[in-house]
Amino acid sequence: MRGQGSIEYLSIISAVFVIFAAVTFTQMISPGSNLADDTEQLGQARAGCDVISDAINGVYTSNDSVFTEIVEFSRSWSLQLENDNVRIGVEISDGMTWVDSNVKYGFESGVHDFGSGSYAVIVERGDSDEVVMMDGEKKIFIRINPGG
Repeated sequence: MRGQGSIEYLSIISAVFVIFAAVTFTQMISPGSNLADDTEQLGQARAGCDVISDAINGVYTSNDSVFTEIVEFSRSWSLQLENDNVRIGVEISDGMTWVDSNVKYGFESGVHDFGSGSYAVIVERGDSDEVVMMDGEKKIFIRINPGG
């Protein structure tokens, strides 16, 4: 009879430890997963910002040139050209976060929202300053008019 009590006691203690470990383990993994996802989103925003600003600077400093670059995002994102900054916004666990990159040429474009995926960003000289997205083609045209 003594062995019976010890087995029941060990079974109850083991069950409590298993439940405690399962709850603790999920709480430990979730913040790490969120941090990794946030880091990925911010990395994509930084890379996209740098690529777009380099393309704008390239078109601004050379005559009659067109730069085409590819940006890729695993979630929806926003683009804004504001003064002399390219701004890309991504949603992370703390809310919307913006990443900035300076450009030599700036204008106000408002906020443009895009879905996830790869986009061809085409920066070219034009008659006016504008950002245009071609529906269904995942192409973003940024036209700058340094002379106007």
